[in-house]
Amino acid sequence: MSTFEVPTAICNKLDAYARRFWWNPKNSNGKYLAWRSWDHLCLPKGAGGLDFRKSKDFNTILIAKLAWMAASKRDSLCMAMLRKKRPNTVEASSTRLVKLNVDAVVANSRFTLAVVARNEYGKILNAWTKEHMEGNALFAESSAFVWALQLAKNNGMKKIIVEGDAKLVVDALLSNSNDVRSLRWDIAALINDALCLTGSFSSCKFG
Repeated sequence: MSTFEVPTAICNKLDAYARRFWWNPKNSNGKYLAWRSWDHLCLPKGAGGLDFRKSKDFNTILIAKLAWMAASKRDSLCMAMLRKKRPNTVEASSTRLVKLNVDAVVANSRFTLAVVARNEYGKILNAWTKEHMEGNALFAESSAFVWALQLAKNNGMKKIIVEGDAKLVVDALLSNSNDVRSLRWDIAALINDALCLTGSFSSCKFG
């Protein structure tokens, strides 16, 4: 589960088994009463959930972790072998869809941006990391989206999907408008930069 993208249908089945085990562990068949939705159970405990993990989300996290370890030059034999097999450039084609997963990680009061590129089959094509200027988490996450779009443009990608876990940023990008008055001015400027970059692609989606 940590080395390749598991099909959504299989992830949904794994979630179904987990739900049944939680609500009706004694019976493997038949109906059962679920007092809360699976989405609610997957919320953090501080938000009233039980901090369960959705299989698809967990699969994506594990793949991103592996790519991060390779891109951040983790000193181990396994990572050295992966870096040798990983191509230096993304094989871009106007007919290929590339999915870009973005994230911002804080360590020692500094942010590090990460972008992982995968093809439509979930194979990792490339991964990039760089240190970012000081700021808050939302500013770093917004910067990660802009950087991902710049990388995609510079590598000749034409069809892309950019995904991240910053809901406020994703919602602003999905609105596809300049109505970002509720955001801080520097965040709004980054959102506008990202929306301007979308014109460089034949297809650009956010998630």
